[in-house]
Amino acid sequence: MQDHILTRALILFFSITVTFLSCERIDRPKESRTAKGGVVAGGTLKLPINKIPAALMPCNMVGPDAASIGVHLYDGLVRLDPFTAEVIPGIAESWSVDNAGTGYVFNLRRGVKFHGGKNPQANGREVVAADVLYSLEQLAKGSDSTFFKATIGGRLLGSDVFRKGNSETIEGVQVVDDYTLKLQLTKPDQSFLYVLAQPALGIISEESAEETIGAGPYEFVSGDGSFLLVRNSDYDLRDEFGNRYPYIDTLIFVELSSNTERIEAFFDGKIDLVTNLELDPVRFVLDKHMADFSGKSPKYVMERETENASFETYSVYRSGLKDIASGFMGYRDFSRTQFEQ
Repeated sequence: MQDHILTRALILFFSITVTFLSCERIDRPKESRTAKGGVVAGGTLKLPINKIPAALMPCNMVGPDAASIGVHLYDGLVRLDPFTAEVIPGIAESWSVDNAGTGYVFNLRRGVKFHGGKNPQANGREVVAADVLYSLEQLAKGSDSTFFKATIGGRLLGSDVFRKGNSETIEGVQVVDDYTLKLQLTKPDQSFLYVLAQPALGIISEESAEETIGAGPYEFVSGDGSFLLVRNSDYDLRDEFGNRYPYIDTLIFVELSSNTERIEAFFDGKIDLVTNLELDPVRFVLDKHMADFSGKSPKYVMERETENASFETYSVYRSGLKDIASGFMGYRDFSRTQFEQ
């Protein structure tokens, strides 16, 4: 089953890059939360990234670094489950497909709000179907040709004509009302929902496009040279106990390009985990810090990530870090990760 998921994810993988506009620092009172069902809410997770993207705009998301940030800033009509790669609701709470397999109807979740921004018209505004249309138009016009073809080009009816400037609208996108959207494909495509789940298909508002404000689980906050994402308290996707995602309050991305740098930063306390480690770095870790990985209450945990005996990768992380997302799409979604008490 796992091999099937990974294979399907690789087939559907799209390299992603993100465009980012700096915002002013936002100071907020610390939110007090009481979680149910044994969930631990709160905390700060420090994550490595090869390079902080220069900008964040969904239509230009190419590369895993950008996707690693974009998946937390934006929500599309659907998302991927961080652990199984299955399609789950995002801004759309439900959807249906016609018998031909080309017509999709999406029912949008009511009360979904955009992050706060400088534009008062966009600050906390509800997401509606017209925003999905606008976002698809930006992708059709703004992405490079290769990325356009990998996402909606050739799939979404009329997207190619719109991109060439021969139509003012995308024929295959129909806004029925604020909470209902119809999408028409050129032919049946079983990968289409996975396309929609990519950060590149994240929904933005026209009023706040220059700030790239989304409606994802986190929003960007400048922080004295750091890249901080702070929990979106209005995010309404919830777990089985009614707790709102994300669990962790703050994500901090630290620019570290090599595994050597990441391992050193990990043991210096600058980051909380390192993933995709190959055998040689792992040997170095074990030899030098064996005692920290053993005993009833180890300081660190090491796990094997791959099942292929000819090519093994490992992750190391701080003890107490729970539910680390899989990296099957080249990036990880930490909206459901938590720190155990």
